[in-house]
Formats: sequence, C-alpha cells, structure tokens
Amino acid sequence: MEKNEISELPLGTFEGTNNLQTINMATNNISQLPSNVFKNLTHLQELNLNRNVLRNLENGTFNGLEGGLLTLFLSENQLLEASPDAIKVIKNIQRIYLSHNKIKTIYSKNFYGLSDLREVKLDHNLIGVVQDEGFAISMVHTYSKLTWLDLQYNRLDEISMKMLYGLSYVKFLNLGHNKIASIAEGALAMLGRLHTLILNNNQMNYLSTGELKQLRHLHHLNLGSNNIKDLGLNVFLGLNSLVDLNLQHNELSEVDPAIFVDTPNLSSLNLRSNKLKEFDLASFLLRTNPKLRYLDLARNLVTHVETPDIMVNKGLFYLSFADNNLATLSRDVLHTLSSGGSLR
Repeated sequence: MEKNEISELPLGTFEGTNNLQTINMATNNISQLPSNVFKNLTHLQELNLNRNVLRNLENGTFNGLEGGLLTLFLSENQLLEASPDAIKVIKNIQRIYLSHNKIKTIYSKNFYGLSDLREVKLDHNLIGVVQDEGFAISMVHTYSKLTWLDLQYNRLDEISMKMLYGLSYVKFLNLGHNKIASIAEGALAMLGRLHTLILNNNQMNYLSTGELKQLRHLHHLNLGSNNIKDLGLNVFLGLNSLVDLNLQHNELSEVDPAIFVDTPNLSSLNLRSNKLKEFDLASFLLRTNPKLRYLDLARNLVTHVETPDIMVNKGLFYLSFADNNLATLSRDVLHTLSSGGSLR
C-alpha cells in the first residue's frame, strides 16, 4: 500500500487480517492514526509509516502490537516528539526509525521499558535537549540492549553524563553535525563498550586530558571539521584499541608524535586540511605508530618532513602530502611505502 494517496486509516481497517506480519504504508498522506487502529495484529513484526505527514501519535496508537512488533519506521514525517506514551506499549520493539522529523526534545525516560530496543535513529531532527536519562531503559543501566544510536544533524550543544545514562551497551554513537562545544567531565564513562564515536562538524575547540580514557574498546573516532587547535599530552590516554582517527578540517598547527603513544594499534590517521607546517614521520613510524597504514596530510602548510634515517618496515599503503608547501621530496619518504602503495 505504499506510494498512494491514503490520508486516513479508520478503525476497523485491518479487521480480519490478524496474521499480517508486515504492513508498508510508506509514502502516503496519513496525518493521524486513531487509537486501536492496529488492535489484534498480534503477529505484526514490521510497520512502515515513512514519508507521511504525521504530527503526533495518540496514546493507544500501537495498542495490539505489544507482543510482536520488532521494527517501526516513522522517518520523514512531521512528528514533534518521540511520542513516549505511544511507543511504551510495544515492549518487544528492537528498531525505531525517527529520522527527518521535527523533534526538539528527548524527554526523560523517553524509551523507558523498551528492554529489547537495539537501534534508534533520530538524525535530521531539531533536537536541542536530551533530558536526564532520556535513553534510559530501566533503573538498572546494564539492562539496556541499545547498541546503535544516531543523533547526527540536530542542535545539541553539549554532551552531559545524565544525557548518556543507560547507554552502557551502545557500540555506535553518531553525534556529528550538531553544535557540540563541550563534553562534561566523566560524561563518556558510561560508554565502556563503544566501538565508533562520530563527532565531526561540531564546535569543539579542545579535548581535555583523559576525556576519552574510558573508551577502551573504541576503534573509530571522528573529530573532523571542528575547531580543535591543540592536542594536549595524554589526550588519547586509554585508547589502546583505536584503529581509525579522523582529525581533518581542524586548526592544528602542530602534532607531537608523543601524543599517539597511547594508540599503538592506530592504522589510519587523517590530518587533512589543518595548519601543520612540519611533520615528524620518523617518530610515527619508528616509535609510536608502527602499524600505521593510511596517513593523509593533504592541504596543510608542510614545508619539512622528518624522515627515518634508517630503513623502516615499508608499511604505509597510502601517504598524501598533496597541496602543501614542500619544495623537495626526500627519497626516504618513498621508502615508507609498501609495494603497490599510493603516494599523493
């Protein structure tokens, strides 16, 4: 029933269809769902209401779907809130997609009681406030199964501890394209299982020493397109598992290789479009990051590259000094590339 002109679903619409497992009503003109419209659809597992014109969801909208519904699509509507009273009855829900709506606030305990919830997409909304325990599932934060949370393209300006309460199991967190300028002390301590943290296109000027130290399982960190001017010693303390670090499009004028002694497994480092004037390639490859395979230093102001004075393992697959101020190219730079590697 997708891609039609359906504007309403009167009570009784689904009478006699108790065994339905999937309903796709995407791309219609539905503006309202009456209470109990899905009553008795006890076998329904997936409900797709994307691309309609829903503004709110009544209490009782999802009555009847308590035991079976696993996936709910509500993206590209006009919803003004994440409708806690409406969704609280779908106890077994695993995935909720609310992208591209007009949600401004995630209320305290907005998803409370949804103990099987694994994935929530709230990107491309107007969210400026996540109230205390907005993503808490229960009083015991370890009960949460939520592993994927997407909040990119919203209006958040800080990361607080209470905002993240209940996310102890989350592995993917996307906060890119917000207005985040600061991370409250200890706020990230809750995220001990986090695998990927995306903070690109925010307004961060610095990272405090030890701010990330609780993220011992973090593999991917994206801090690109912020206003970071300096990286203090021990800023990456505790990130022993980090493999991929993106710092492109910041304001860095120097990078001390000693900073990366805490990231021994780093394989990919993107420093494109900063203000670096020199780079100590020798220290990176010989001392702090021998596993480095991808290094992007394009669009900086580099005039000098410190290269190894002894033969090193030719481990780099990709090395870019494109659009810098280099007058000469040292042969030793070439010696850092693996066979078949790429130099730009």
